[in-house]
Amino acid sequence: MNVKIQYYNSWTEFYLKPITQLCGQNILRKNIVINSFCKYFSSEKYAEYEQNYIDNTYLNGENVGRRYFKVIRISSRSQLLNALNIGKTSLLNTYIKKLVNDFDCQNKLEKIDELLSQIYIELNNELKQSIGKIELDYNVSELWDIIQKADLKMTNGEYLESVSSIELLNVFINVLVGILEDEPVKSVIVFDNIDHLIALKEYRQFVSKCSEISDRFDIYFIFLTSLDGYVYIDEDNLEGITVFNQEVFTFPSVDKLTYFTKNNYPFNRTFDDNELMEILTKIVQKIGKKNYILENEEMVICKMINDSLMIKEYRKKADNIAENCFLNGEDVL
Repeated sequence: MNVKIQYYNSWTEFYLKPITQLCGQNILRKNIVINSFCKYFSSEKYAEYEQNYIDNTYLNGENVGRRYFKVIRISSRSQLLNALNIGKTSLLNTYIKKLVNDFDCQNKLEKIDELLSQIYIELNNELKQSIGKIELDYNVSELWDIIQKADLKMTNGEYLESVSSIELLNVFINVLVGILEDEPVKSVIVFDNIDHLIALKEYRQFVSKCSEISDRFDIYFIFLTSLDGYVYIDEDNLEGITVFNQEVFTFPSVDKLTYFTKNNYPFNRTFDDNELMEILTKIVQKIGKKNYILENEEMVICKMINDSLMIKEYRKKADNIAENCFLNGEDVL
């Protein structure tokens, strides 16, 4: 699904796939894109200073309705905690209400309601006899207030605030799955700057977990990263990776990229898919950016892509003569 964002007279595109990764260090441009996308599908009114965001988001060339997606955005650890605390608009609150509406739970709550009602009747009788015509008022909805006032802890007794960010993210995803199993909704979950919350290995494991969930539900995940190495690449999600630096680059399919490297590498060399994915993982945050310094093979492929974006950059030394000539813009001998 092609997403096109207009801001003033500038247009930016990326492909929305079940796993979408917006990489690179042009934070301003990434923010414009993701702010536009999230605002459009929030159904919130545009503030006066947001006039440039009005109807500036297109899916496959069309302004679809603002309720087309339900969008949840997590931009910080505090927002993640808010989504998991029991509050009026939190994700966990929605899930607990689903559990409370379960038949067995309703039967038990009705028994509690009967007991509480009897207690209030007896208390009001005592109050009437002792101090006059006043009474305590009770409503069954107050049972939900009791549940909302419960302290939320991990099973080992730790408070949510003290556990690692990856644990919180896994709990968040499990809650999300619990809700979608009962009420499937076309959704987009945005994780903004998640690379500042979790380790590199944790990031790749988490994206892999989200990929499995996207196979089960009509749900899309968008990850915004800028730190080196923070990208999850396989053959299925390559086209969902867009890099924002001086230039914006969206990856083609694996077949097209393999063809490109084979026909443009400075000497006869063929990379298998695993080699290519490993190299791309290392260079992705530098594509479309000047002043990149990498190892030879990584540098060559990065330069090939950057040359196609009209960004010229040269390095003085390389072990292989052909690679050295290529990196310095010289004819390969």
